[in-house]
Amino acid sequence: MKIETVSHKYAVSGQIVPEDVRVIAQAGYKTIVCMRPDGEAADQPRFDDIARAASGFEVKAAYVPVSGSATRSQLMQFRDVCEHLPKPVLGYCNSGARATSIYRASR
Repeated sequence: MKIETVSHKYAVSGQIVPEDVRVIAQAGYKTIVCMRPDGEAADQPRFDDIARAASGFEVKAAYVPVSGSATRSQLMQFRDVCEHLPKPVLGYCNSGARATSIYRASR
């Protein structure tokens, strides 16, 4: 897992697995946002498994799945997560590109 800083309150990563959550929590992230729909690829873990692992480390988990271009509603949901849940936030998707572009589009 490679984490890339986008701002002082937001970073991105490609797909994570439940075992990565310990490292994410130790790095100081307080919220994880999944932007990848469950079932997008056969080998990806389900969001519920990531959320369960996150709760064990007192890290919040939010699910804002986006496939293709983000809708206005999805951008507003993402903005709400970033504004109201603890920071810093780590957004993830398949490669990190979607998590970055959604962050920029929501600003």
